[in-house]
Amino acid sequence: MQKIILTVLLFASFGAMAQTTTMSFGKEQTQFVKDLSYFMSLNKNEQTIATIKGFEKMVKDGKIPAAWFEQMSKTCNTMAERNMAALAHYNPYIEAVMIAAKNGVSDAQFAAWSAFVNDITDAQKKGDNGPFLKVMDFSKSFFADNALNATLSKSWNTDTKDCKFNSDGLRPFVSFGVTNIIGKIKDDSIRINQTSGNYYPLETKWEGKEGKVDWGRAGLDANKVYCTLKSYTINCSSSSYTVDTVSFYYSQYFKTPLIGKLTDKLVSGADSAGITYPRFESYEMGITVKDIAPNVSYVGGFSLHGAKVLGYGNEEVEPMLNFYAKGGTKKVMTVRSQAISIKNGEELGATKAAVTIYFGADSIFHPQLDVIYKADKRFVRLLRGETGLGKAKFTDSYHNQDFQTDAIYWHLDSSILNLKVLSGVGQKPDVFESVNYFDKDLIRKTQGYTNYQPLSILKKLVEQQGGSRDLNVLDIAHAIDPNLKEGEVKSLLYELVENGFILYNEDIGVVTVKDKTINYVLANAKRIDYDIIHINSYPKKGDDFIDINNNNIDLKGVFEVPISDTAYVYFRPKDKAISLQKDRNMEFDGLIYAGRTDLTGKKYKFNYKPFTVDLAQVDTMVLYIPDSANTIDKNGNPVLVPMKSRIENIKGLLEVDL
Repeated sequence: MQKIILTVLLFASFGAMAQTTTMSFGKEQTQFVKDLSYFMSLNKNEQTIATIKGFEKMVKDGKIPAAWFEQMSKTCNTMAERNMAALAHYNPYIEAVMIAAKNGVSDAQFAAWSAFVNDITDAQKKGDNGPFLKVMDFSKSFFADNALNATLSKSWNTDTKDCKFNSDGLRPFVSFGVTNIIGKIKDDSIRINQTSGNYYPLETKWEGKEGKVDWGRAGLDANKVYCTLKSYTINCSSSSYTVDTVSFYYSQYFKTPLIGKLTDKLVSGADSAGITYPRFESYEMGITVKDIAPNVSYVGGFSLHGAKVLGYGNEEVEPMLNFYAKGGTKKVMTVRSQAISIKNGEELGATKAAVTIYFGADSIFHPQLDVIYKADKRFVRLLRGETGLGKAKFTDSYHNQDFQTDAIYWHLDSSILNLKVLSGVGQKPDVFESVNYFDKDLIRKTQGYTNYQPLSILKKLVEQQGGSRDLNVLDIAHAIDPNLKEGEVKSLLYELVENGFILYNEDIGVVTVKDKTINYVLANAKRIDYDIIHINSYPKKGDDFIDINNNNIDLKGVFEVPISDTAYVYFRPKDKAISLQKDRNMEFDGLIYAGRTDLTGKKYKFNYKPFTVDLAQVDTMVLYIPDSANTIDKNGNPVLVPMKSRIENIKGLLEVDL
């Protein structure tokens, strides 16, 4: 039994030696084929046997050029000296040779490639044949499809086999003259045209010089929208690349090129309508495009993602759209946002945009709206958000009020801004509130069940900063409790935003304290006068509106307007219609409750600064007196009844005490 085992071990050892023993491959065609066939069949591996049979058939059919055999002999002998294996190394080499022959590689190019392979093989560290295998992977793909690097899902190709193999130095490479570089996946491709460069197969890296990338893939005119490259690098194992400095041309918008960054990427399922590549981003942030759409200018950084123009900025520069009335001289609106989109000049959009609408020296402002503008109709939609800063009120300097509505719809060539309730029409109001409005319950609500008053803390921090209204959020948190972090006060800050006390820039952690905060603290301490003008409007059709011709706000769903709770003065507009005018002045028809007097009439005008009502036409005045029994109600006040006689057709002035 021991002899049998020894015989088996010796046989196995002999087989292993035969596989690794240094072979010698003849230069003459017949001898080379014989030697190679013997070596490839020695281990009886199905794959190597299939490969050598395919090679033998090509030789027999005269498809392997005779001039190649001496080169192959040299390469195979170099491999043999390194004890390289039939399956792992010779097999991919023979496959590369057959592919080269099938695709018409010239004798000169084959000789250059063979020298390239030999140099790389010789330069390998002992026991490390990785560089050889990388070159074989490259060679098979390149000879077959002009591919620099190819996998089952992706490839990077040139459109020529005209190249030079260079193995000098530490980084062997293949150099190409003028060619096109094409990245491919199943349903997308990207190109760099009119380029040249070197491919480094051991690094799967292309280093290019010059070149042109156009936006034809995104559906734009390739002759008008493109960028030129000077030097760049592509990792051909990746599906994308970035070039730090390119010159960008877009004749529709710019007479001279922009300098910026290019990124391109292969995208599965890409189509020209939805593709967002190539992408260009300018380095200059103060670019002005006068007619990004008719009577609309843009200032900021410029980027193009596919066919979509995007404005962008940084911490110091916020992109801006300026909208003008017909004629292009009178500015009517400004939109500032870090995310501005421009679709072929047909539609403009912005998210989280600070919006200012101008009329005269005054304006309406909101810190965070979504904006959609249709250029052909000159129609804009301004939409409030439902969270965070989007819930803030509009600030109206002309009427000296803050107001709340879901959206503003506006045809810019019209004087009418429609204030829209988008959900709960007739149930959810537009709200209009004087800048001097004070509500004791609201100040209690901001404090909740805590032992601190946040409005007082904000006012104190402003004073400590010498009057600066911009506060660091962390300073606010520590003023409340030294152990609090920014994230722990966010819910409080957004509640203060919604109630109109502050603005909050979460990105940079800064709170801007509004006048309302200071006024509330002072009013609560009875150090300043305040009013109770807080108007709810429930328009049946969902529309109140602002007419910028006369700057009036016309409300269509107002049941009652509180003027003074101490003097018990309230307005009850006829047909729920009232016009809000400059600095909280108002005009309306209807009924005024004024203490013990009811006044029904027309053309009433409330003047805020003297706090009076011009009673231009009082149809009837009814006075209320205690009843004959001098009845007292549950609050200790006399029960009032109307006098039987009425006073009619008078006019006058009603003075109201705050």
